[in-house]
Amino acid sequence: MNLARKRLTRKLLAIFATPVVLGFVLTGVVSLRTIRTSLVESSERALADNIATLRTAALPIAAKGQTEEAAALVERVADEETVHGVAFYDERGAPFARSSALVNAPSALDVMAARAVSLGASSHGTVRVGDEEVLVHVEPVRDAPGLGAVVMTRELGPIDRMIDLALIRLALTGGAAALCVSLIAIWISRVLGREWGNLVHAVDRVAAGDLDVRVEASPRLELDRVARAINDMTRSLAETREKLLAAEAERTELAARMRHAQALAVVGQVAGSFAHEIGSPLNTILGWSRLSAADEDLPGPVRAQFETIAAQCERIRRIVQRMLDVSRPPTDHVVPVELADVVRDVTAFLAPDLRVRRIDLRLRVAERLPPIVAVRDRLLQVVMNLCINAIQAQPGGGTLRISLALDDADPEREPRLRLEVADAGPGIPEDKRSQVFELFYSTKVEIGGTGLGLPIVADVVRDLGGRVEIADAPEGGALFRVLLPAASSAR
Repeated sequence: MNLARKRLTRKLLAIFATPVVLGFVLTGVVSLRTIRTSLVESSERALADNIATLRTAALPIAAKGQTEEAAALVERVADEETVHGVAFYDERGAPFARSSALVNAPSALDVMAARAVSLGASSHGTVRVGDEEVLVHVEPVRDAPGLGAVVMTRELGPIDRMIDLALIRLALTGGAAALCVSLIAIWISRVLGREWGNLVHAVDRVAAGDLDVRVEASPRLELDRVARAINDMTRSLAETREKLLAAEAERTELAARMRHAQALAVVGQVAGSFAHEIGSPLNTILGWSRLSAADEDLPGPVRAQFETIAAQCERIRRIVQRMLDVSRPPTDHVVPVELADVVRDVTAFLAPDLRVRRIDLRLRVAERLPPIVAVRDRLLQVVMNLCINAIQAQPGGGTLRISLALDDADPEREPRLRLEVADAGPGIPEDKRSQVFELFYSTKVEIGGTGLGLPIVADVVRDLGGRVEIADAPEGGALFRVLLPAASSAR
């Protein structure tokens, strides 16, 4: 909590104190520059007014060439508080009277005076005289014998000292304001530190995955609204997580059921083939064994051996029958099933795999289709195996097209549903189409084909009274068409 309070204090100081300090600094710099410019301009106007007054007194002295009187005049004017120095220049731009402050004036001052005499225009600027920087104003004098220009200077030191004093006052004011803002920020952090710490701690727990956290906060500065928002967020995240876990559990259960149904189908295929192959010779052995066991001309021990042979044959037949019974779905699970829901469940289950394999799903399902009377898992097997077969047919990516509609090819027939699954693979040659429904036959062994999926599809569809057709897809690839009787005509 103390760490959260310190962080809050630093942030409040950064938010409030820093802008105040920067604002004072920027405002002070701009204001001081403006004030200095205004003071300099005011001094220039004052120098121009003083020169205008001085020129009236200097004209008769310059006309008579009274150098000593001119020197006394410039010294007297230079003694005024607002004047630093005064100088008179003749028509050639040469000085003929200077106050003591300008005796050692730099050549830049003479250049300014000579330019003013030559151009007949006043000028102003700053020059350094000794250790002082002074403001200079040069005013040319026309049509006055003996006088070409009047120069007057004023020290900039007082102006700079005024600016320095204003800067000190501004710094003190800004520091006081920053201190006040800092104290307010510290007070706010102390008042709200606990609530803020609770919020930060709750957010850290949520980031760590704890969605059961709940926050309580006082209504100061509306922190209770923030707490409610965090609580609503965690509840929403928890609900979303539960839904995702439930969806993943359902997906896992569906996969397990599919694997179980697939295994039973394989057992049924093998058991059926096994029963067919051994049925005839087994019945022959069983018949002859019973006849021999009933023959009274044979010795008793021999008839007993034939009885044993007959009993073992019966046992073999029961074992095969149990295998067939286990592989068949229980008839009490036969219910009306919406094939559209089965198709949507399978496509949702395969969606992640389709994205990884870069296969585009095109699904078209008609509305208000009649159900099919069947075991739902058996229909799942049909749709799943057809889709997996289409996916394996295009390992480099492609398109999976699934359509489900009411078959209206023959209006005289009883209603049935038409399920079509098409891929963008190489297709199936016509001379191979009859073989794809044979057990363990596969054209995709190198990419995981087992030769079990399509035979299972054929068996399930046949048990439901339907049929499976293979054709060329309009866009290329193979198209599997499954026709199943609807509920009103299902057997």
